[in-house]
Amino acid sequence: MTLARTPIIDVPYRWRDMLRAVKYVNAPSARGEFISVLRGRVHSEHVYLTSSGIASFYIILKAMAKMSHKTEVLLPAYTAGSLVTAVLKAGLRPVLYDVCTEDFNPDEGSLFKAISDKTLAVLGVHLFGICIRDIERLKKRMSADTYLIEDCAQASGSMIGNEYVGSFGDAGFFSFNRGKNIPLGGGGCIVTDNEKLASEIEKILEGLKDETWFREALAFFKVVIVRLGTDPLIYGIGSPIISNFKDTAPSHDFPVEGISYFQSGLGAILAERAEGFFLKRYNNGMRLISVLKNVRGLTVPRVPGNTRPAFNRFPILFETTEARDAAAEILWHNGIEASRMYSKPVHHMFDIGYKKEDFPNAGSISRRLLTLPVHPSVDGKVLEKMAELIRNI
Repeated sequence: MTLARTPIIDVPYRWRDMLRAVKYVNAPSARGEFISVLRGRVHSEHVYLTSSGIASFYIILKAMAKMSHKTEVLLPAYTAGSLVTAVLKAGLRPVLYDVCTEDFNPDEGSLFKAISDKTLAVLGVHLFGICIRDIERLKKRMSADTYLIEDCAQASGSMIGNEYVGSFGDAGFFSFNRGKNIPLGGGGCIVTDNEKLASEIEKILEGLKDETWFREALAFFKVVIVRLGTDPLIYGIGSPIISNFKDTAPSHDFPVEGISYFQSGLGAILAERAEGFFLKRYNNGMRLISVLKNVRGLTVPRVPGNTRPAFNRFPILFETTEARDAAAEILWHNGIEASRMYSKPVHHMFDIGYKKEDFPNAGSISRRLLTLPVHPSVDGKVLEKMAELIRNI
């Protein structure tokens, strides 16, 4: 058994990037620089930085709720449980729809069956960085007074046609937490072109906490810890300890604050090389599709046409739970971490009025899914090793 291991996540920043970002610790201009980069990429008129992706989602919901009497928010049944927490925190009701096993996109039949005259917003998740197919047609089928929100937390750098995701809904949000495509140890952002919605968002943002030296120091500490913790040798040796810090259940609450100046500065620095990171994730994922697509007992994702997914992780579905678990164990034994991602569908995490057997596709995914690392540090040798090990199971 090898000591060094390829972790499921990695960070693209170097020690010199972190040192460069230190100069932004007491510089409010850092936020403006980062916003400028994000606005140029997503082509949204209004871009706002927050403390996390989930805080961004919550703020969007609060702003939308002020503009409508509707009370329901549609979510996929297989996604991060924290999204339900945000809906409940906003005083709204989560309503679920099923997803497709081929590409983790919304099951349109299930989605439109769930829409009612109480539907405030539909959340479309670009899960694993795989873009929602026909998102513009999806929006056109919705009523004019129902909002479409894009969850781009795992999809920074993914493109539909010539546009980055986040530009297609009434609003979108991104996450910069560890393991994301632009990892800053925390932080998130909101994007929108809706003027009325932007006005309500700005009112909410005015009441948020601003920076303190403690938060700046904490942000720097997080970045250092994640940088050390994703080093293959350190991760391999310290994995029994590091595994205790991984999220295992959705939180029941979360802070709603602004992003730190340090994280904003680091984000602006990483943006100089971000397109290279995104392209490497895409190429790594497409290479795995090409070598695993004909393996019996496996389902690799179908990439919707006219899209370029910047894969956050590479998802595969095994025929059985036993085969999935055997693959994870063999990969780990050979120095590669794989992850189950969400171990339960949303309606198994929360008592929100559904039966366990509802949303069969979401349940099937939770039992058969394994995700593989495709971050920029994964090279051709690691990809071939993963593919060979999986083919031999």
